[in-house]
Amino acid sequence: MVLVQSQLRNMGYTSLNPVASLALHLHDELLYEVCREGAKEVAQRIQTALENAVSLAVRLPVKMKIGDTWGSLQEITL
Repeated sequence: MVLVQSQLRNMGYTSLNPVASLALHLHDELLYEVCREGAKEVAQRIQTALENAVSLAVRLPVKMKIGDTWGSLQEITL
């Protein structure tokens, strides 16, 4: 999650200009609130940061979903 915050800062994230804000952390899921026009770019950066957080012999895939509400989330491929 530290790498995610770093990626968001690189996009211009500040507390006064939030590109994305972590709304919920539940077990192995992170739910971010993101403006609609920046959603795919933010999702790509979050996915890259999480998949490359540690170097292991096995791959750590990260599934990404986008939607207006938690119930309407649709999985996307980046």
